[in-house]
Amino acid sequence: MNFYNLSIFCKVVQLESISKTAKELLTSPAAISGHLREIERHFGVKLTERSGRNIKLTPSGLEIYKYALEIEKMDKEVKNKLSQLEQPSQSVSIGVTPVLFNLLSEALKRRYDPFTSLQLNLNPSPSFDTCKLVEKESLQFGLVSTRMITQVYQTDQLDHDIIFSVPLVIICSERHPFAGKTDVLKKDLENQPFLMTPHAKKRAKFAQSGLNFLKNIVEIGDIETIKNAVMSGKGLLAILSYPDVKEEIESGQLSIIHVQDFQFDTRFSIIYRRENRKNNEIIKNHLQKTIQQEWMQPPLLLSK
Repeated sequence: MNFYNLSIFCKVVQLESISKTAKELLTSPAAISGHLREIERHFGVKLTERSGRNIKLTPSGLEIYKYALEIEKMDKEVKNKLSQLEQPSQSVSIGVTPVLFNLLSEALKRRYDPFTSLQLNLNPSPSFDTCKLVEKESLQFGLVSTRMITQVYQTDQLDHDIIFSVPLVIICSERHPFAGKTDVLKKDLENQPFLMTPHAKKRAKFAQSGLNFLKNIVEIGDIETIKNAVMSGKGLLAILSYPDVKEEIESGQLSIIHVQDFQFDTRFSIIYRRENRKNNEIIKNHLQKTIQQEWMQPPLLLSK
C-alpha cells in the first residue's frame, strides 16, 4: 500500500462511485478497484459495501477514510512549505513605534521559522512619521497606535487593521500588601503613591476608565528607574505596559495588582496603502502569531 492508494480511496468515497472515479481520472474501474484491494489487503478489512448503485463505507472503511483525509491534508501542507523554501527571501520594511521596536525585534528573533521566506525589517520611527513614510511608499507597512491612524493622521491613502493591544498594568513590589490580590478596587488606590512615565499617562488619558481617581501621580521618564523604585519596597506603585515588566513579573521581583473595576490597554494597528491589502494579510498573521506567543498578554489574561 502507498499514499496514492489512499488518495484514490478518498476520491472514490467523495464521488461515491468507482466508475465515476475511473472516468474522472481517465482510467478503468478495474484499476480503481485494484487500489482499494491494496488497502484492504494491507489492513485486513473490507472498505466498502454496495448500496444500490453507489458504494457505502464499512465502519473500518470510515476510520481509514478519516485518517486518509488527514494524510492528504499533511501532504498539501508539506508541499506548500517546501514550495516556500524554494522561493527567494521576501524582505518587507515596517515602520515601528519606538515603544515596540526593541521588544518586537527580540520576539521576531526568537520566533525562527525555517519554513518561511519572509524577512521583516523593522525601522523605528514615531507613529506620525511612520504614517507619512507609508503614504509616500518609503515604507511598505507601519505598526502604529490605532488612535494615531483613526484620530490624528487621517488620510484616504492608507488603510489599517487592529492586530493587538498592549495592556497597561498596575505593579507593586512582591512585599506590598496588594501584591497578587484580585479584589482590589479603584477606591483602594486613590491615595496610593504612583509612578508613571509621561508617555504612559498620555496613553491612559484615552482609555475608557481613565486615571482621574488617582490623586498622587509622579511622572518619571525612565522606565528602569520606575521599576527599581517600586522594587525597593517603599510602598510605591506604578503603571507600565506589560511588556516592560514581563521579565520582573515572571521572576517574582514585581507583582501585578488586579483591580476589579479598572482595565485598559493601547491598541496597535498595521497600516498600509490600500493596494497592499493582499500582502497585508501575510504580514499581519506573522506579527500576530509572534506577539501572542511571546510577550503581549499578562498572566491573568493568559489563564482565561
